[in-house]
Amino acid sequence: MKKILSILLFSSLLLSMTACGTEESGTAPVQGEETAAEVPAETETEMIRDALGEYDFEGASFDMYTRHTTMFYPSMEVTESTGEVLADAVYNRNRAIEERFNFVFQETAYTNVQEGNDAPRKLLTAGDDTYEIMVGRYLNMFNFASEGMLLPTTSLPNIDMTKPYWDAEMYENLSISGKHFFATGSFNLSSYDFTHALLFNKDMAADHNLGDLYAIVEEGDWTFDLFRQMCETVLQDVDGDGVMGETDTFGYTARGSAVMPAFWVGADVHPATKDDTEALVFTALENEKFFDVCTQIFDMTWNNNAWNNNYVHLTGADGDNKPAECFRAGGALFMDAKLYEVTALRDSDINFGILPYPKYDTAQQNYLGRMEGCELFGIPLTNTSLEMTGTIMEAMASESRISVVPAYYDVMLKSKVSRDEESSAMLDLILENLVFDAADTLLGTEFRDGTMYQCFNKNQQDIASALTKSRNTYQTVLDKYSKAFAALEE
Repeated sequence: MKKILSILLFSSLLLSMTACGTEESGTAPVQGEETAAEVPAETETEMIRDALGEYDFEGASFDMYTRHTTMFYPSMEVTESTGEVLADAVYNRNRAIEERFNFVFQETAYTNVQEGNDAPRKLLTAGDDTYEIMVGRYLNMFNFASEGMLLPTTSLPNIDMTKPYWDAEMYENLSISGKHFFATGSFNLSSYDFTHALLFNKDMAADHNLGDLYAIVEEGDWTFDLFRQMCETVLQDVDGDGVMGETDTFGYTARGSAVMPAFWVGADVHPATKDDTEALVFTALENEKFFDVCTQIFDMTWNNNAWNNNYVHLTGADGDNKPAECFRAGGALFMDAKLYEVTALRDSDINFGILPYPKYDTAQQNYLGRMEGCELFGIPLTNTSLEMTGTIMEAMASESRISVVPAYYDVMLKSKVSRDEESSAMLDLILENLVFDAADTLLGTEFRDGTMYQCFNKNQQDIASALTKSRNTYQTVLDKYSKAFAALEE
């Protein structure tokens, strides 16, 4: 995703022009000033508008089978306007596309609790031809694809991956053995919701004279070293007992499982990479930078007491909720959060902003956003309406960039008392360079939540020996996907 901010600004311009119609302002432009007429609007329009032309699907039904959970915004269809900003944007998007192409959206939901994450499998194996697309948890969708139950994304006509409403880099991230079965478009809000960011306590930063953190990020100076320095600056043994306990002030609070991957992705290191055949290979043990990053993570968290480690023994909801409780109470400068968690904090009294995770050093070009999986859409083998499917998905991606993504930003940035405009640019930096890291996702159980989480939570800093013991396990999982995808036709 590129230049999200400029596109969002242009989207706002489009909406305001629509609202004003042809009314003239009566104010002549000052000579020498750049006016709206002088902005190369055609170029911007081409970026966010699809080039689909005319289609008439004669009232056909476009059926979607989608997973719903309370963790993120799941709905691909909304059946009525309710006044809720994001839901209404989805509603209006879908009605506009329906009218444009003469068809009807139909969504059937399943949940991770009732039907389970593997619910599409039953329909896929039975050859059920009800649905044009199925949407589900990324790992389940990869399994369905590897087992030959889905069609490749390349089978869809009218999809233009060069458009900014598709994430071209993510398209390659999601490919295995050169086969493309998945893509993320602007309609896929879960890819935003499952992206990690750093929240920071604005008042604490000001009290400790940490400077303008937004400007530091914009200037490219937001690095591991600076993060560590700021965390150490705010550390305080509030109760004076000589032990950093729950009532003290920390630099950083986060679930133990989130710490390592957020920083290694932010540092642009990848424990699993692709070889010259695009097969996945576990390469962390040969990557010196990976081990340096791990060393620095321990230095930034355990070795200086900056990370609130009082919750390492907690699991489930308790372990998930405690970091947020600490941050709400003013107990930490920084907090790790998935973006879907931001809206809950917006209802609190804490004055906070949003930042990307720091870069490894100033030589690193971009800030990178860790996308901890997402929902993916898959095309069942039984889909015989590929032209309609491609057309509608392309239109959904385009229309979402124009109207739904700005609504998503509005929800993310609105606090109890004001709109956090400064964090808007930070969201751009995070979302324009999302990373779907294979070791963080496809090896989530074995590597991320297995070896790495256990080592971090136990402060076991000899990562190399732990990884060596399990290397074959990691590679076996990666080989399963690489070999399966290599055998599939595209």
